[in-house]
Amino acid sequence: SVVWHYLSLKRQRFKWEGDFRLWEALLSGALVFVDRMAILDWMPHSFQHKKHLIMYDPMNQTEFENLLEYYVENEAEAEAIGLRGYDHTLAHHMAEDRVSYILNNIESKLKL
Repeated sequence: SVVWHYLSLKRQRFKWEGDFRLWEALLSGALVFVDRMAILDWMPHSFQHKKHLIMYDPMNQTEFENLLEYYVENEAEAEAIGLRGYDHTLAHHMAEDRVSYILNNIESKLKL
C-alpha cells in the first residue's frame, strides 16, 4: 500500500520526552504518529494533533488502531498532515531554533 511510504510511527521510551528521531520523522514529510508527550505542549510553536502529526495514548490500543485505520483509508488527509508537519518543523524546530530558545531563556534569567 502506498500509505506505508509516508507513515512514521514513533514511540517514546518510558518517561523519555522527545529526541531527534521525532524531528527526523517530521522532516521526512511522513504522517507521524507519536505518543502524547508533555514537552509538545510547552515548547514554543507546539505541534497540534491532527494538524502537524497524530498523537495517541500508548495505553489505548483501540484508539491507536482506529486512528491508524482512519489515515490508511484517508491517504490525502494523511499526506496533508505530513506536509504540514514538515513545514512547521522546518519553520520552527530546527537546531538553530532550539539554541535560540535556550539562550533567550538564559538571557531573561540573567537580567536584573
